[in-house]
Amino acid sequence: MAALIAAVPAEVRTASGAAGHGDSGNGWAVGEETEGRQLPKITMTASRDTIFARLEPVALTLTREMPVNSPLDVTLRFTQEEDWLSSTSYQVSFAAGSTTAELFLGTSPFSSDVTESGFLSAFLDSVDGYDTSEATASVYVISRDGPVVTVSLTDSSYTFREASGDTALIVTAQMAAGMPRGVDFRVSIQNQGRESSRPDLTAVSGQDYSAFGRAQPFLQADYALENGRWVARKSF
Repeated sequence: MAALIAAVPAEVRTASGAAGHGDSGNGWAVGEETEGRQLPKITMTASRDTIFARLEPVALTLTREMPVNSPLDVTLRFTQEEDWLSSTSYQVSFAAGSTTAELFLGTSPFSSDVTESGFLSAFLDSVDGYDTSEATASVYVISRDGPVVTVSLTDSSYTFREASGDTALIVTAQMAAGMPRGVDFRVSIQNQGRESSRPDLTAVSGQDYSAFGRAQPFLQADYALENGRWVARKSF
């Protein structure tokens, strides 16, 4: 008898940050050009173009052109079609000598109360001495009322014959109907050494089997379409 504990991705790290950018009102980006010379640019990219709210993190990477000898603090601001984030302004810092800085938004900043999907957009405030007109990024956030992914043991995984040489636990992850792809997460499988109350099952903990635990990631590449839904299976 095995007990299955499934865990959706926990936030590995947190970060602070926010943004916004503006123009001068005359059709030219603020700071784009000074005295006939072009200013170095700061640009932004997102690690994903679509995320599942509270299931997937997203990283925003800022890249600055030379010179990079000094540290630089900038402000990222977000506009959102739904109220996922309670804080929409974040500070991000470039270290001296570094061309990149990152804002990592884990799963916990996203509200679980919002069930509507929409765009989350990031903008960089104007930065003295830099052209920030290209420092923008948008991510489509999918919110859902109810589970996005269901994790279960396959029926054949609940009972094993003693001394069977091909015993395996088969764990199945199935995305909800309408979800556009699979989601990354980590599943924890634990045999907690509990004996069955059924008299016809005679396995004894410590004699016929031992308690064990194992964590295994499910990745987007593990999924395939089955009857219109994304499904992944792992055998242990």
